[in-house]
Amino acid sequence: MVKNKKVMLRTFLWPGWGHLVLGKRKKGWFLWWASLIALLIIAQGITMWLMQQYVPPPGKEVKISNTGVIEESTAEEENNQPQNSFSKLILPLSVTVIGLGLITWVGIYAYKDTKRMLS
Repeated sequence: MVKNKKVMLRTFLWPGWGHLVLGKRKKGWFLWWASLIALLIIAQGITMWLMQQYVPPPGKEVKISNTGVIEESTAEEENNQPQNSFSKLILPLSVTVIGLGLITWVGIYAYKDTKRMLS
């Protein structure tokens, strides 16, 4: 019973780890790598969103001096169109949601499969 709890805890902490302990190598490594890829996808989505937050609006130049002071200068504004902040969120949000969906599926599948193997 103690081994069952340890295996379930390992599966909960990192999907695939419990399968590896139980000797199911192929499935364990598949779930382990799927978990890692899902976390990398989530990190990519968050990074994409953060990078868009620091992009200056069109028509503005941003210069950082040697002392670290940020200077904004307005160039001739050729585009007076307002920025659509919603469209800037679509891709990063989509990537993040895909990663969250993948990690959720992998976690639930690994938990249920480990529980089935232990019973």
